[in-house]
Amino acid sequence: MDGMGSGTRTGKLWNRTFLFCMLISGLANMSNGMLSPALPIYVTALGRGTEIAGTIVAVATFLSMFGRGLSGGWSDKYSRKTIILVCLISTVAAFLLFCFADSIPLLVLAKCLQGVSSGIITTVLCTIAYDTLPPELLGSGIGMFALAGSLAQCIAPSIGTALAKRGMYTTLFASSAAAAAVSFLILLTIPVELTAKAKRWQEAKRNGTAQRRGFHISDYLCRPAFPAAFLLIMNGIIHAAISNFLAHCGLSRGIESIALFFTINSIVLIVARPLCGRISDRRHIGWLIIPGYIAMGAACLLIATAKNMVPIVIAAVLYGFGFGATMATSQLWAIRAAGPDQRSTANSTYYVGGDIGLALGAYVAGALAAAVNYTVMYAIIAAVCAFSMLWFIAYVLLRRKTARGMKPVDMTEPMQ
Repeated sequence: MDGMGSGTRTGKLWNRTFLFCMLISGLANMSNGMLSPALPIYVTALGRGTEIAGTIVAVATFLSMFGRGLSGGWSDKYSRKTIILVCLISTVAAFLLFCFADSIPLLVLAKCLQGVSSGIITTVLCTIAYDTLPPELLGSGIGMFALAGSLAQCIAPSIGTALAKRGMYTTLFASSAAAAAVSFLILLTIPVELTAKAKRWQEAKRNGTAQRRGFHISDYLCRPAFPAAFLLIMNGIIHAAISNFLAHCGLSRGIESIALFFTINSIVLIVARPLCGRISDRRHIGWLIIPGYIAMGAACLLIATAKNMVPIVIAAVLYGFGFGATMATSQLWAIRAAGPDQRSTANSTYYVGGDIGLALGAYVAGALAAAVNYTVMYAIIAAVCAFSMLWFIAYVLLRRKTARGMKPVDMTEPMQ
């Protein structure tokens, strides 16, 4: 088992551990998806403004990013199963606290506890799932694993909004706590082995030879995953501009059915991510990343000039394909570059990039929308897509020339 990850590798995509991890991921995304739209409504019901809700989410997001960053180093040294079990208990406690949170301080405490736990769970859980996959099916596995979250995110916001509008907050929070409790019970049945690195660390502790070397950033951030994390920062900026401001853009132009964009985009994304995962198992990631950014850039340009729903529908299809292609392949890149012993650290580094991108994108896009207009803002976001594509091409060409002690990149073979 030396060199392998926390799951038992089976040689096939569909196995018990992978399926159960997908189920837990779906339940976690359902809980988070229901809470996100309901929280601002709940804060308003307590007599506070939406800016308070925004502040709570911002603080929780920062703490979630911090916890996600630490989780990679922890789970490469300790039991990944134990880490998730503790976080699931914290999640249950957080949602039960929501049930009784009738003041802003209690809401902040509950949201921060839930946010940190959620960030750690999503990072470590996918690592357990990916560790069960053979290398030749890793791309397919990443695409299929994301399907559970995508399906949950399609329906969860609508359920959360409907419950919040009816004032059924206790039902919402209690059902989310129940989902976390069910996930806890499911995880108990999954066999999760220590990684080779964790085994060495635990053995050294038992023998009294383990050396405490203090805090080292290299224990929590995976340098080989930095290029892929950079692409996710770019994707976060692009996605924040779409998800946070498209609805208002549509209303300002009199496009009343603008919400249809998100429905179509979700459907395309559900199809695109598993498909792109399969392709990435057979082709170099450039075959997907380059057309993916072209599609996303074209979608942003269509949105920039849209005056009716026709270009919006086309943009939704293009963006769904582009986002699905670049997300599935960039995470595969991070994991392959890191190797089995650093897989969890690579995932945490990758996801921290996404958190940074979403936060930065919301701020930048908001400032651009206020300073100019939506046409200029989305044209600039299209330029971000073009920059991301050109950066990736330059990176590939640089590797071909310098190699840095690695095999030259072959555009018809999976990246090693």
